[in-house]
Amino acid sequence: MKKENLHIRAIRYFYDIVGELDEVSYATLTNFGNNMYMLFMTVALVGFLSFYIVNRKKIKLI
Repeated sequence: MKKENLHIRAIRYFYDIVGELDEVSYATLTNFGNNMYMLFMTVALVGFLSFYIVNRKKIKLI
């Protein structure tokens, strides 16, 4: 039996995968995770910049 590393075990736990995780499924899940991370960071950056632009006269930097 091949020992799984922590990354694969975390993916199997997070997505509730019971069976074998082959290379195609692993590539699909990591691609999906990378896309969601990029979407999250884009939304966070746009939110921060819009908040800063709206409140730039109220914010005083030390």
